[in-house]
Amino acid sequence: MPAATESAGATPVEAGATPAQSDDQPTASAAPAEPATGEGDGLKRALDAERAQRRELEKALKSERAQREALETSQLSDQEKAIAKARKDLRRSVPPRGSCCPGRSGRRLRGVA
Repeated sequence: MPAATESAGATPVEAGATPAQSDDQPTASAAPAEPATGEGDGLKRALDAERAQRRELEKALKSERAQREALETSQLSDQEKAIAKARKDLRRSVPPRGSCCPGRSGRRLRGVA
């Protein structure tokens, strides 16, 4: 066993060196539990602004999609409009592929119809 004055590592042991850190002492990398005064309010305002901006963008996207759909359907015959409406209704009523069975991709087994 090495003596107390010898070092097993690259740096020599010196008298008065910093002792090893115990579990009850906080580490330098530990973050404070709560943000500083006022910082939390600013973060909340920024988050609220981002959410409001997202809602506005989603509204604009919905409007653009409706305009595009109206333009596309204005050029169709009555029969084609009925087919497009039936397809749209079917897409809304059927869940996405694989969503009924978690962990499955919706693939069918071979030999099963």
